[in-house]
Amino acid sequence: MKIRLIILILLIGIIFGCGKKNETKQKNQKKTVVAGYGIVVGEDISPTIKNEKYGYISKIGKEKTEFIYSEAYEFQNGLAKVGINGKYGYINLDGKIAVSLSYSAGGDYEEGLIPVAKDGLWGYIDSMEKSVLPFKYEWADSFTEGKAVVQIEGKYYYINKNGKTSGITYEFAQKFREGVAAVQIEGKYGYINSDEKIVIEAKFDRGFEFSEEFAKVLIDDKVGYISKSGKVEIEPKYIDGGKFKEGLAPVQKKVKYGYINKYGKYEIKEKFEYAAEFSEGSAVVREGEKYGYIDNRGRYIIEPKYEEGYDFKNGIALVKIDKKYACIDRKGEIIWRE
Repeated sequence: MKIRLIILILLIGIIFGCGKKNETKQKNQKKTVVAGYGIVVGEDISPTIKNEKYGYISKIGKEKTEFIYSEAYEFQNGLAKVGINGKYGYINLDGKIAVSLSYSAGGDYEEGLIPVAKDGLWGYIDSMEKSVLPFKYEWADSFTEGKAVVQIEGKYYYINKNGKTSGITYEFAQKFREGVAAVQIEGKYGYINSDEKIVIEAKFDRGFEFSEEFAKVLIDDKVGYISKSGKVEIEPKYIDGGKFKEGLAPVQKKVKYGYINKYGKYEIKEKFEYAAEFSEGSAVVREGEKYGYIDNRGRYIIEPKYEEGYDFKNGIALVKIDKKYACIDRKGEIIWRE
């Protein structure tokens, strides 16, 4: 699940419509994306590429900004991160600079705050670029469910929007999702609630975010799934697996990928070289060397004919055909091309 041009590795999340397929091994919880192909989140403007520079197009394929960026990302709550030569800022839905391109790194705009880095340290600003929390962290993540993960002296903490922390440290910590977060304690992963009380014992080799009441875990290098009670609901027997989305999860037991339901039964048989999580009623899959799109019964919505394929977001998907990138609608019609 790799494509070439400008490649960015985004940890956990990202997360990454005109969105890149995630063919990086999910056990590493990484996503590989081409810079500029972000997720359209219902704001009718999305990043794409022309002549090796990035800009934004509308849902109907109209170019909304100049193609001047060396990197461009998805909109989150009205702002999108853009970069020119290693400096980052944020644009608004009008394509105007809302936050100056003066930061060495930055995260998603969530819950009114943006984590950004300057002079080697991270802090938080608001959408008007006013400093809210000081630049004192070694690393800082976006806020979710009122909390954010930060790193201080190699340890991970959760802070609230006032910068307050409980003082509890972790070897690693992830974002809160569905009321819980995966944390690493003495080499093992467990889950805490919003009060930072352990609700699922730290006994897994790796833990991932909850999605649709289930979380992927690693036990002896095999992927399984747990519920919020901590019970292993689907035994660890897969070498790779994704999140549950729209009731199904892509898994790889031996060579091919298929899709299971929450009872661990195959709803779509193992026949794909690659299978993405479902998004907007479809999923990107690869058979042989070509990518296409299936529905939740495994039937092709769009036949496999693309050299590369990305998730549908806001009704648009990025594909590569005849060595050129294009955006298609749900009928497979090209609405924009390089």
